[in-house]
Amino acid sequence: MSNKTSIQKSPYLQLCIDEVQETIVAHQKRRKRYQLGGNIAAATILLGITIIGIGTAATEAFFFLAIGLSNITQFSGIWGQKRDRKKFQAQVDKYIYEFALSRTLPDLKHTSVASKKHQKHFSETDEEAYKIFANRIWLLDMPYMLTGKFAHHPIVVWKMQVALHPRDYSGHRRNNDLFNGLLVRIQFNFKTPDRVVIAPQASHHNINGAGTHLLGLHQKGFEPHKCSDMNFSRYFKVYSDNLARFPSVISPLLQRQLAHFVTHHKVQVHAYFVDEFVYIALRTNQPVIRIELDKKDKDLFEVDRLAKAYLKDLEILQDLLKRLELGRLLSD
Repeated sequence: MSNKTSIQKSPYLQLCIDEVQETIVAHQKRRKRYQLGGNIAAATILLGITIIGIGTAATEAFFFLAIGLSNITQFSGIWGQKRDRKKFQAQVDKYIYEFALSRTLPDLKHTSVASKKHQKHFSETDEEAYKIFANRIWLLDMPYMLTGKFAHHPIVVWKMQVALHPRDYSGHRRNNDLFNGLLVRIQFNFKTPDRVVIAPQASHHNINGAGTHLLGLHQKGFEPHKCSDMNFSRYFKVYSDNLARFPSVISPLLQRQLAHFVTHHKVQVHAYFVDEFVYIALRTNQPVIRIELDKKDKDLFEVDRLAKAYLKDLEILQDLLKRLELGRLLSD
């Protein structure tokens, strides 16, 4: 039985989702109790004010006391919500992220990235590298990253939602202007002598067809190479900044593995080799999902979507890494 099938049929996934949903329901009930307690406290104190008598000197003091106690109650509710959020995030990390990684890529570690804090987890070098895949880009969201090793090679994976510039270098309008997927950085124990790009083949209109004219590779100093593997050439073009030799890092075995990967998963793939790194962009089209406790009942449906999207991304990533290993790219 394949890993993909075993994950989809595993009873543990539903148990994980149920655990997280129970946390959401408990938070919603607690929030309602906080709100109800605050309202009752404020109403009781204001009733006491009317009994003492409107217009007396004590009225103003009681009024401010009522406001103060109401604020204290609300603050207690806010503190409780923050505590619930931390507990909830821990539940998500444990029951969804850790579960999925343990059954796909157990050597990787998950790190949740707070909204609007992307740059903290993304260096200038990484940012310059992934710009090879598009003209101008805007990083919209990065909900998580994975770090660790695969086949003894350090690896970093970012889940990203990126807006691509709607026009290419020649001014043509592009349709695929939103990227939902993974950016993978793998470190080798050697440096590639040339900068190399594996780009989607524009002539193949469905699976991997983005169109290399959208990348502006010629303006960036890259020239195309002719590939001997016909099946690989259906989906990819190879560019480098040295036409004197075909990039040794793109072996015939690796070409076959990448072609099989694209036909199996139907995802768009870019790769960029620079120095001791390779950056690979996988357009998995799995949505970026952030679950917030304040969205009430919507969270109950989002948890299931998050778990399935996360597992799907990991399955695609796992197969890519295995194919890179079979293609001897990650051999020692």
